[in-house]
Amino acid sequence: MGARYPCQPLFTTTRKANTMTDSNHTPGEDSICEICGDPAVKIMLTDLQRLLPMAEKVIDRQSALPILKEICISGGQARVTDLETMLTMPVADQGSYTIPVALLKKVLATKPQTLKIVPGEDSRVTIEYDDLSVTYQGKDPEGFPAVPDGKFKSRGRCPRDLFQALAIQTSYCSTDELRPSLQGVHLSQDKDQVTLTATDGHVLRRCSGLQGGKEAFQVIIPVKPLLLLGKLARGHTEVAGSARHLRFELPGDVTMYVRFIDEKYPDVEAVIPKEFSGEWLLDRDKTLAIIKAAKAFASRDTHLAVVDLSNGQTLLLVDDLEKQTSWQAPLPVTKQSGEQIRLGFDLYLLEKVLHGQQSPIVRWQCTSPNAASVITEVGKQWQSGVQTSLMPIRLK
Repeated sequence: MGARYPCQPLFTTTRKANTMTDSNHTPGEDSICEICGDPAVKIMLTDLQRLLPMAEKVIDRQSALPILKEICISGGQARVTDLETMLTMPVADQGSYTIPVALLKKVLATKPQTLKIVPGEDSRVTIEYDDLSVTYQGKDPEGFPAVPDGKFKSRGRCPRDLFQALAIQTSYCSTDELRPSLQGVHLSQDKDQVTLTATDGHVLRRCSGLQGGKEAFQVIIPVKPLLLLGKLARGHTEVAGSARHLRFELPGDVTMYVRFIDEKYPDVEAVIPKEFSGEWLLDRDKTLAIIKAAKAFASRDTHLAVVDLSNGQTLLLVDDLEKQTSWQAPLPVTKQSGEQIRLGFDLYLLEKVLHGQQSPIVRWQCTSPNAASVITEVGKQWQSGVQTSLMPIRLK
């Protein structure tokens, strides 16, 4: 490894971070310089072990900007970003350099007991770990995106349950880049009550009555940071907002900045029916089993299926015009009321909606063949605040 000099960034560690956020660990804890004994000389091995899993979830591997695939160390702070989300974490190193995430992963995969980072001239950096070393061409830290500035105002303390609910909502968001407002979850906070809405234009899921902070506000949060927040948030999390960003104070002195989607969310109230002409209760698991069987006979192009409520029974009908096949099965209805009706819908989307329900019995309410159906859970022990709307396919 070469000669060692006092106060160079050589560290050993006697503990390993057990989780991505290891809230009991602070910079310098349980780490010593073997030469000078100073616990705050340079970045610690445990800090890198703790930071790497989070960095891998933040960076954009497809980015055309190479610097966004690196961790920036500068002024006692580590930063990683994809321009939409930024994570920061205090470190003991006051130096200034960058570390490629992919290279760091290879180094830490060897489970080193010592780690030494030596910045050189022209952004050349050497990592010495145990009896091994690797030198690479780093990037200029001055070119790394800065921490979002602006005046942040407190939005309150939000419980972990809220972030878990936000993570669940992400599977109902759109991936269509031409509809940016639908690429995130709409959060509306009024006093201490929160309503979450997500839709891809075909399925709309609303979760209301959640506990949130105290300040009233509305925002659209992108999918990617919500998935990470669902894993990192513990207990109650301090949330603040500026003109373009949200800031989340996470365990282990980790701070997440999220640039929210600056678009107007569609008026979903106009889509969700308030009155219904028909209603029936379905056994969830039995219905999912029937859908699984029906998918083998559905059109690969349209996935069209029809629920036919007539002649005193409820049938699921699937036709494939290309193969000239017709398939049908009775649905496991436990209770039915209202008018006779034929509803067209995407079989795969109905399956997705039912998988999102937790109660054994679900309620399906409809207004007309051209209006959205509403599917909710049944039972006092289930989430009465969760409502899912399924858009129809118009039948000829």
